[in-house]
Amino acid sequence: MSLNNEDNKRGTHDFAKRLTPIINSLELSDTEKYIIKNRFVNEVVYYNTKADRTKKTYNGFRFLVTGGSLLIPALMSIQQIEGTSQTFKDNIYWTTWSLSLAVTTCNGFIQLFSLDKNYFTFSIIMEKLKTEGWQFLQLSGKYDSFKNHKKAYKTFCNNIETLKIKQVMSEFTSGKSSKKEKEKKKKEDTDSDEDKDTNNKFNKEFNKEFMDNMNRTMNTPALVNPNDMIGRLVGGALENGKEELHQINSKINSKINSKIDSKINDNINSTIASEREDIENKLMDNIDGFSNVITTITDNINASKSTTTTTNP
Repeated sequence: MSLNNEDNKRGTHDFAKRLTPIINSLELSDTEKYIIKNRFVNEVVYYNTKADRTKKTYNGFRFLVTGGSLLIPALMSIQQIEGTSQTFKDNIYWTTWSLSLAVTTCNGFIQLFSLDKNYFTFSIIMEKLKTEGWQFLQLSGKYDSFKNHKKAYKTFCNNIETLKIKQVMSEFTSGKSSKKEKEKKKKEDTDSDEDKDTNNKFNKEFNKEFMDNMNRTMNTPALVNPNDMIGRLVGGALENGKEELHQINSKINSKINSKIDSKINDNINSTIASEREDIENKLMDNIDGFSNVITTITDNINASKSTTTTTNP
C-alpha cells in the first residue's frame, strides 16, 4: 500500500512515471524497491528540477544582458540627434541609465551565484544518474557480469552514493585546490625553480662583469690598440663565465652523485639483508640436520649396548 502511495506522489514527473513500473517488476524485495524509488529516482528528479530552474534563471539574465548591451549604444546614438526636445533627451538618458544598471546587475548575479556552472553541473550529474540507473535495469555496461538485479543491487547503490558525494564535494570545493595538490605541485616545481634561479644568477653576474669591464675600458686612455682591449675585455668575461659554469656543473654533479650513492647504498643494504637471511636459514637447516644425525647415532649406540648386554649377561 505504501509503495502505491509513493508511486502516486512521484507520478507527476515523467521520469518517475516511466521507471516506477520497471522497478516494480524487478525481482527485489519491497524494501529494496522502496529504497531505489526514494533514493535514486528522487535524486534524478531533484537534479532535474534544479537544472531546469537554473537554466531558466540563467537564460533570463543572459537575455537581459545581451538585449541591454545591444540597446544601450542605439539609444545613445538616438540621444545625439539634433532637433529633438529636451524632454526626449532626458527620457533617453534615464532609459539608458536604467538599462546599464540592469545589465550590470544581471551580469553580477550570474557571476555571484555561478548560474552557468551550476546549470552545467546539475545537468551532467542528472545524466550520469540516469545512465547508471538504466545500466542497472538493463544489466548492461558495468553490470554486465551480474546474473540478476538482486546481486547487482548493492553495487548499484554504492555507485549512486559515490556519484552523489562527488557532486556534493564539487559544489563545496569549487575552484579550490586541496592542500596536498598544492604541496605536490610546489615540490615538483622546486627543481625547475632552482635551475632558473641559478641560470638567472649566472646571467646577471656575467652581464655585470662584462659591463664593469666595458666601463673601465671606456674610461681608460687609449694607450693600446682598441682591438686588443676589446679582446681582453671579452676574454675576461668569458673566463669568469667558464668559472661560473664549472661551479654550476660541480653542484649538479654533486647532487646527482649523492642521489646515486644513496640508491646504491639502499640496494646494497637490502641485498645484504636478504643474503644474510638466506644464509641464516641454511645454517639453521644444517644444524637441524646434524642434530638429527647425532640423535640417530646415539640411538643406534644405545640399541647396540642393550643388545650386547642381553646376549652376554
